[in-house]
Amino acid sequence: MEIAYLTDQFLPRTSADTEQLVSMVSALSLRPETEVKLIIPAYVHKQPPSPKHINNYYHTSGVFTLSHIRIPSVFIRGIEKIWYAVKAVSLLNEDKPEVVYTRNIPVVLAVICFSNLPLFFETYRPWPDQNFVANKFFKWLQKKRQLAGIILHSKYAANSYLSVGYLEEQLLVAHNAVNVEDFLKDNASKQVLRERLGLPESKQVVTYTGHISPQKGLERMLKLARHFTNVLFLMVGSEREGVIEKKAKALSNVKVIGWQDKMAVFQYLRASDVLYIPTSTKARDQAGNTVLPLKTFLYKASGTAILAPDMEDLREVITHGETGFLVTPDDLQEEIKGLKSLLSDAELRSKLGEEAEEEISENTWEARADKILAFIESRINV
Repeated sequence: MEIAYLTDQFLPRTSADTEQLVSMVSALSLRPETEVKLIIPAYVHKQPPSPKHINNYYHTSGVFTLSHIRIPSVFIRGIEKIWYAVKAVSLLNEDKPEVVYTRNIPVVLAVICFSNLPLFFETYRPWPDQNFVANKFFKWLQKKRQLAGIILHSKYAANSYLSVGYLEEQLLVAHNAVNVEDFLKDNASKQVLRERLGLPESKQVVTYTGHISPQKGLERMLKLARHFTNVLFLMVGSEREGVIEKKAKALSNVKVIGWQDKMAVFQYLRASDVLYIPTSTKARDQAGNTVLPLKTFLYKASGTAILAPDMEDLREVITHGETGFLVTPDDLQEEIKGLKSLLSDAELRSKLGEEAEEEISENTWEARADKILAFIESRINV
């Protein structure tokens, strides 16, 4: 099967969505009888990346081919996205792959308007529930013959498409993944990792990794730090001195660490006592940019206990008392109680971490790719 994977994201980048898409491109390209061409934008005045460069950056081993759509830098991202989409679809009409795959709405529109190729759209967002325009757009899209299927990252997101008329057979829920074996080469103990990372051996450590901004609900982590003054709170992933970083400076028990690649991030996860997913509905329900975050799967693979909000999307992959500790979202007192329970009970932390790691071990990118390829086969043969 020939798959053209189109993304309007410049690669490589530090964002989680590019890590997810490159992991999928790599996994798809390694499946038998599957050829993947990744088509990305590149500014005319810059040297475009090679497949080797992309694989090295994301620690993947894909055997995909790479095409570049050269675009001018116009400093208006929306125009760049449209330019890329139109040019990329023109290339598709020459190459005529069996399948077009994308996560980008401008590409979806370009394929619908300018091509007859079967299209698969992947997203984590419950778009029909997010605003009026998106609701109308996806109702319109459902009727287009080029749309062969939508791949969702959660059942929570899938329900929004079902609510506007999509059939179950048009949708596939495929949770994200992690290749645990990628991280097993370094089996250093927690003590060794803390020495390596410059973390105190005597303090308990609570860690968040990922994009750092108020939209991620990280004000709540600062509130926890004010309550648990003897605990070290790590925020790993800063790329600038934003609002959260400035507020963190006032707290002696909060340490902000710059962006790290996933191999380095994994060391911080294993060196910690508790891993934190902000127990706020802000990122999912207000900002709308976080549904079942990718970090959840890496957290589980680390074998470290997870504190997370008791929300529908997270309950799909975390079971309270078995693979994590879930607390009522937007309730600081419940959050304090939950963290106190974890910090005071080493046996509970160990149990939750071990069960989460065991559960995630079979949830690989290759297994996800097989599931998606089976779905694609079923839809293009309808």
